[in-house]
Amino acid sequence: MAVTTNGTTYDNPPIDFVCRRLIVKWEPLFNIVHRYYHCRCVIRLSTPSHIEKELTLLTVAACPRHNIGSFCHLDYGDTIDYHQDQYFDRFGGYRSFQGMIYRFVPTIYEILGGEKFLSAEQVDEALKALDEFQKTNEEGFRKAFLEYAFEVNGVLEISGFPLPEQVEQTVKDERLRRKSAEAAKYEELGLPNFTDFSLSGDQRWDLRDILMVRELHEILDGKWSGKPHWTIED
Repeated sequence: MAVTTNGTTYDNPPIDFVCRRLIVKWEPLFNIVHRYYHCRCVIRLSTPSHIEKELTLLTVAACPRHNIGSFCHLDYGDTIDYHQDQYFDRFGGYRSFQGMIYRFVPTIYEILGGEKFLSAEQVDEALKALDEFQKTNEEGFRKAFLEYAFEVNGVLEISGFPLPEQVEQTVKDERLRRKSAEAAKYEELGLPNFTDFSLSGDQRWDLRDILMVRELHEILDGKWSGKPHWTIED
């Protein structure tokens, strides 16, 4: 029930009597998060919500916070507290992830700008967090590290970067294993084999017109305004 200024009451009042401004929030079906390949910082968020499980899309690009040059651009990652970022739980937390990079892939540590990624004062803390994770969840650490190595080496192998013969063969074998397992899953469900699906050049170009992809390229090109796409303008 609503009461107007002249004392009139309504059991089913018009909306302008009870609401001066109505904001409708649209929640995407998927929680798509673009992240940089090496440091896994956030490039773009599809939603500020964490209701849906994150669907991670890795992008080969220089992070403005972690690089060996002077790359600098705005992105959604500027607002993230990575120590609270659930993505890094698979590595035992963000500090443990930093320790993993520092200890096991020093080349990537240097690519990320060395102390820009993990300062000398934080090394002991990071290695301690990593050791604790390995001690309490050895299988979880092994799975997370191998997945990270496959993702990084897989991109290098596809791009033609020379890898040690054993590493290159491991990547190819793992890619084939995953493709075969995925094809078997589709067959079991009676679905077409999407592992053989590919886009033509024109179709790939059309994807650039999708709002999500346009904003991603604006960010990486340094043309993004810094205003999240869900911001409501007055």
